[in-house]
Amino acid sequence: MKISELARRCGLARSTLLYYEKLGVIEGVRAANGYRHYDEADLQRLQMVKALQAGGLSLKQCLACLAGEMDKAELRARVEELDIELSRIQRARDLLADLAGMSRESGEEFKAWQLRLQQEAPQAYFDWVMKQGFGERDRYHLQWLSKDMNEHERYITDFKRLLDGMSHWGPGDRAFTQQQFEALAMIPNRILDIGCGRGAATLALAQVCDAPILAIDLDESALTAVERSAKAAGLGQVSTLCTSMAALPADLAPVDLIWAEGSAYVMGFAEALTAWRPLLSVPHGRLVVSELVWLTDEPPAEARAYWQQGYLGMQTLDGLLATIRARGYECLSHTLLPERAWHNYLEPMARNLARLEGELGESAAFRDLTQELAMHRQYLGHYGYVMCCLRAA
Repeated sequence: MKISELARRCGLARSTLLYYEKLGVIEGVRAANGYRHYDEADLQRLQMVKALQAGGLSLKQCLACLAGEMDKAELRARVEELDIELSRIQRARDLLADLAGMSRESGEEFKAWQLRLQQEAPQAYFDWVMKQGFGERDRYHLQWLSKDMNEHERYITDFKRLLDGMSHWGPGDRAFTQQQFEALAMIPNRILDIGCGRGAATLALAQVCDAPILAIDLDESALTAVERSAKAAGLGQVSTLCTSMAALPADLAPVDLIWAEGSAYVMGFAEALTAWRPLLSVPHGRLVVSELVWLTDEPPAEARAYWQQGYLGMQTLDGLLATIRARGYECLSHTLLPERAWHNYLEPMARNLARLEGELGESAAFRDLTQELAMHRQYLGHYGYVMCCLRAA
């Protein structure tokens, strides 16, 4: 065959074949008319070279292999490299299958990927989860408990049923909220309650303050509950806004008091401080925010493992205060959430779990909440919530 036919059959450029001929990979025979001709043996040698190159061998190594002179140690090393690459590709494939909903349930690699993003790129992860159809409170529990994304609709439906009727979707206490507000010794012109949920803190503030309160959340059903409760209590200063805490409208500024109980870590504590700072009036604006922290430098291994899966951003109190300073705030005070605030969350949860065990006992949401309840009952005190009053420095 002529070189053009050889190039077509083996899928290589004419210039490449001339180079290979110079190296002795193929050997053309010049005919009387001056054209080079090649035979089937040349084609098969080229196919062998292509197959070896696909395995990552250099041309020099390919030629040595064809000559029977390849160093076996080099071949074994390349096989080990390919095994590592195949493992990486398989993990990538499994991740894409999880994202596409092709897996029966999300694997450990997918969960590890989510946890890594939560730590390394919290805002990008937050934005991505929002686009999957989660509300902020849904995303909060997804991060806390590391859920299966592909089953999120059923999971969240079960989860909300298990939290049905609970005024607190996290630890909280009306008297504590009011005490923290009164300790500010200020009369705010307006309050933003960010990540308000069903409005436990919103209503507590409205009972001791006449200032307008804007309750903000991305869960419309929660905001409907806030409006209903405020109306029933005659608290006309409460209004609601359905929007993401990560993208608050700029025209909300300036505000002299932002309240955020148990919500900042939804988007990452440090990121929340940065995002909300432009909304505060200076120099009198205050941000009252709570955050989960380690209360010991050496927590029990089981508790540490649980929170490493659920909240990688969790710090000690000293670490939290350093983060606050680094984000341009002065911490005026910090107070540990009282034990009764946890009971207000955990006891109704325990009653709901007992009531719905027969119906939802096999669901993932039931198992996860049961685990959460057991963890808090055994290890609470090694960690807890701290309420911080901050001023933009």
